[in-house]
Amino acid sequence: RRHRAGDILRRRDNLPEPTQAQLVGVIRQTPPGRWESYQFKDKTLIIDGAHNPQKLQALRDSLTAAGIHSVAVLANLTAAPMPKIEAALMVLGPITTHLIIPEFQAGQDIKSRRSLSATQLSVCAQNQGFSSIELQPDITKALQTLLQRPEKTLLITGSLYLVSILRPLVLKLAEKH
Repeated sequence: RRHRAGDILRRRDNLPEPTQAQLVGVIRQTPPGRWESYQFKDKTLIIDGAHNPQKLQALRDSLTAAGIHSVAVLANLTAAPMPKIEAALMVLGPITTHLIIPEFQAGQDIKSRRSLSATQLSVCAQNQGFSSIELQPDITKALQTLLQRPEKTLLITGSLYLVSILRPLVLKLAEKH
């Protein structure tokens, strides 16, 4: 017999059976940085920290299922083996009308994460067939540039670290709109 994780934890911690309303609430929760959608005038901005080829494919499939086939993208990735970077870009390529590449560093300790250089990712993107690429190493300016794009759907993706830096800026801007 298969056990659900919730059942195991409930028995272990002597918790009551959840109500139907609690179950529905849990099902509707989405972690920050996963398929968050914001309206800015006539544009939709989606934030999703997809950071590897498999997650980017799931994101692309979700966009396609939502009827979205082209987006302006603000993205960068943390250092990884080149085949993984190339595979990630291959997934993004078919839906990307314009790629904006910022640089970022997240964390302040030995586990600090740094993005690829904008130049390095740009060269990889060109090799993968991207034709419209903009290097904007300053992350705040990169967001402003994205929001000024003419595309109706805008996407921030490629790293949960990137999303963790940009999400508070997006939330502040969303409050004003």
